Amino acid sequence: FLSTLTSLASNRPIATTTSTIGVDLPLECTVYTTIDDSTRVVSNNINDGSQACDASLFDSTPDPIRFVSPGGTQIPTISPGGNNCGAGGAGWLVTSHPSEIGQSIDGTVCYAVDSNVCWQSNSIQITNCGGYYVYQLYTPPTCNLRYCTVEFPDQCTNYTTINDSSRLVSSNGGSGCDNSSFSTGITYVRFVSGSGKDMEIPMSSPGPNHCGTQATGYVTTDYPYFPSQTVNATVCYANNNTSCYASNTITITYCDQYYVFGLTKPPRCPARYCTMDLPIQCYNYVTINDSTRLSSYGESSFDDTTLFPRAGSISYVRFVSPGGTQILGTPTYGSRCGTRYSIYIDTSNTPYPSSVGETVNATACGYYGGNLCYASNMITITNCSTYYIFGLTAPPFSSPSRYCTVDLPSQCYSYRSINDSTRSISNLVNGTACDQSLFTSSNISAPTYVRFISSNGAIYNYAPGGSNMCGTSLPGWTNSTFPTNPGDTVNAIVCYQYLTRSCYVSNTITITNCDSFYVFGLTKPPRCPARYCTG
Repeated sequence: FLSTLTSLASNRPIATTTSTIGVDLPLECTVYTTIDDSTRVVSNNINDGSQACDASLFDSTPDPIRFVSPGGTQIPTISPGGNNCGAGGAGWLVTSHPSEIGQSIDGTVCYAVDSNVCWQSNSIQITNCGGYYVYQLYTPPTCNLRYCTVEFPDQCTNYTTINDSSRLVSSNGGSGCDNSSFSTGITYVRFVSGSGKDMEIPMSSPGPNHCGTQATGYVTTDYPYFPSQTVNATVCYANNNTSCYASNTITITYCDQYYVFGLTKPPRCPARYCTMDLPIQCYNYVTINDSTRLSSYGESSFDDTTLFPRAGSISYVRFVSPGGTQILGTPTYGSRCGTRYSIYIDTSNTPYPSSVGETVNATACGYYGGNLCYASNMITITNCSTYYIFGLTAPPFSSPSRYCTVDLPSQCYSYRSINDSTRSISNLVNGTACDQSLFTSSNISAPTYVRFISSNGAIYNYAPGGSNMCGTSLPGWTNSTFPTNPGDTVNAIVCYQYLTRSCYVSNTITITNCDSFYVFGLTKPPRCPARYCTG
């Protein structure tokens, strides 16, 4: 399985080599050992007791290693769980790979054993050699621990690059159509910006007349989060007042730091795939899917003080089901989340970012002895359209302490933001605004999911006491009880007041508690001029 590769141009090793884009690469990109052992691949679930161990393969002196097919090409950035990769303790990266060619960074490998995703750990170094990574590996802390690998499909290296700023959601409409750009078969595409930054197809409707076209294409299916994973996805095209007037199926492959799309010809013209520009951490992150982090889980000794770096460094993390989808935004009282000191985000001071691509600094607090924020540290939160990425450091508590998570439904990430001060109940200007053209579905099972940004972020929860508010003569309000538990959804009745009749007409909506805000599943009001009010 092992073979040593040295420079063929000389009998002596060279300090650097130059890549095709003119970047000087460090020595380890030329002088390394290759490992092509297919038993290391994540898909190798062992259950027969024959467990390998890397303690005999590596020592305290770092060995530069390049993993190659059929034995996988890189170490995964998500825990594969214990009893995987041919060993009881499966090694995975809790830090991201370097994104720049020639860049070397320190990394931490955790070993998953049973339900503990980081039973033991050790440090390594990682170098981006442009098209592959070289790892400086040390002996694991004990046996049976082993470095895992993942194997990436061919489309992660064989694709067409599209750099077209007119596809951005922020671009105006036009008559562009992808019928001539793609065939009935699959074309593998990687979208990039002019600066070479990766982009992706948006996961919520941009509305018509954007992206250089009339009918704008967006994805309605979740993106893959496991490196090398490919999923089938539906692309809808928004046109006129219809959010999905036509659709087709594509594939999406997560190639660890970017996505490759298997695109087909849209069903009609003018229809076009849109793109959106997101920060690098929306692509280059570590995935954690550990259900013991949920706030519903009791006390244990799991600890994040050794899992994440201390201040001065940061680890970008995406939490996924069944281990929760984001860090809890309300305090947990007592020992929960599989630890003694549970950490939550103080969203009363810093709410989750509402704009796609936005990053905010937030305070992570630990509850102890009746003090809601006994100890704290700063983290970052990035809105990546339908998920959040957290920039985490080690918790400030002594061990064991841990970030808590909550599992939220998809509408908490895929919704339409409405920031319209004229909807405020305090807007006493008479008007005829009507929501019938904005929310076209009368089916409570297929509503339009909306997050109100201004005016308290919620539909008004009292009878208005009269007409001519919120820019309409039929102001909409609800007296239904909002859900109190994060992740819960309830049906609610919206009444529209006319003169002294507080419930002249009504319709049913849904309300979802998304931990630090509410998302409303809105249906078409029964008549005009009727409008949802906020306050």
